[in-house]
Amino acid sequence: MSRSIHCMVLVKDNCCRAFRALLGPKDSNRARREAPQTIRALYGTDGRMNAVHGSDTVKEAEWEIKFFFPTVILEPYPSSQDAASYFKEHVQPLLLKGLTALAKAKPASEPNAAVRWLAHWLHDHNPRLPLVCICVEKQFEALKEMPIKKFPFY
Repeated sequence: MSRSIHCMVLVKDNCCRAFRALLGPKDSNRARREAPQTIRALYGTDGRMNAVHGSDTVKEAEWEIKFFFPTVILEPYPSSQDAASYFKEHVQPLLLKGLTALAKAKPASEPNAAVRWLAHWLHDHNPRLPLVCICVEKQFEALKEMPIKKFPFY
């Protein structure tokens, strides 16, 4: 019996190979014998119901990403230097402002109060914060009748 699915796009150097190692052999029974700490060994039920799917190749992954996320733009994975440059240019300044604001605000001394305060601050000051459509109930009912591809939530 199939259940609901959760689709994700994972990005990492050699992602297919790394993720497949985490998944384990496709046959859950074999996974329990050969790789007992893998996802399929822990959650698969038999040779067919193996709990999880992962793309075998980058080409297959690209096809599956386009199938499940038709509006996604597949861009090349950034190099370490590009990622470091982006972090230095965009993330560090925002984080520095947030940490400075945190030091000035001095939130309550309860455990994790500073972490929660900073999380809210970063959320509120995120320059790339997505816009969310909040629909009244009547509009929501109309949206539910539309074909899935027309939902504005992608």
